[in-house]
Amino acid sequence: MANESSSDNYSVRVNLVAKVSEIGLPKKTEENDYCLELKLVDTSSTQAISVKFFIEERTDLAIVESPGDIICLHQVEVKVHDGYVYFLFDSRTSSFALFRGKTGATLKPYQTSDNFIATDYVTVEKLRKLSLEQFDGAGAPTSLFLVQNIKVGESFDLVCKVVHVHEISEEEWMLFIWDGTDAPMTFQTNLDPVKENPSLLHSEPTSLSEETLSLFPCLGTVLRISTGKFFEDLDCFPVEGNWVKLYNVLCELQSDIWTGVMNSDSRIFILSDEDRNVKYRERVYGERVAFNIGQIPLSTSLDSACITETEYEDVA
Repeated sequence: MANESSSDNYSVRVNLVAKVSEIGLPKKTEENDYCLELKLVDTSSTQAISVKFFIEERTDLAIVESPGDIICLHQVEVKVHDGYVYFLFDSRTSSFALFRGKTGATLKPYQTSDNFIATDYVTVEKLRKLSLEQFDGAGAPTSLFLVQNIKVGESFDLVCKVVHVHEISEEEWMLFIWDGTDAPMTFQTNLDPVKENPSLLHSEPTSLSEETLSLFPCLGTVLRISTGKFFEDLDCFPVEGNWVKLYNVLCELQSDIWTGVMNSDSRIFILSDEDRNVKYRERVYGERVAFNIGQIPLSTSLDSACITETEYEDVA
């Protein structure tokens, strides 16, 4: 992945060309600059490695169009923190170029930093043929957290599909996410507050249109995730309609409605459709649909789900 260019007792700087497997969304830091993290892969390992950008102006960030695109990085620093190795992009000395990942695409980069000069075009072409399905993401697909496992007061990481992005205010967004499973059942013990204030059934200031709701999946829970004020302009990134990986989301129960709340440590990564965790989710959901039990929640006992009780003794 990388070629060492210089080193000293404190750091090593390298040049590298790699495929972007996951696109992190930029966040504002306490120092009022922007932090961006990308997950990178190549043929040298099945494990992804991160590169982190800290940039004062968001327009100077590397804005990757799609997972699977190719990035060339010059003079990035190799860092180690708690045994975790990653690359650090320093805007004063580092540079980058982004290329589309599709085979046969032009070798002209669609974005470069101001100080970028040249790259290894042969490696760019080779990486375009590399599938992302073979690489490890958050772990084995069968060990991943599911919506059906959420618990009040606990934080979770989740691979899911964003079915809708809703703007709450200029600084806050609501993600409607889905993974094909059903959230645990809740029981409203006092329905009077809902009767008096129907808005309790939706925390967004304006109701979603019928057209939007008609596009939601019929099977599985669509969970609300509040981003707080930690992510800006989500409509400028390819989030809606794509699979993502969410980190460190706090689960809450608001008026008996499951909700996820993000904080300063939360992260969002856009995934490729080739990601093996995505393929696992789609396969499990496909099997659920093929099982043909209608819209019965997974928590319902199938032994009694299709039984109708009557008071007529002569009805078998």
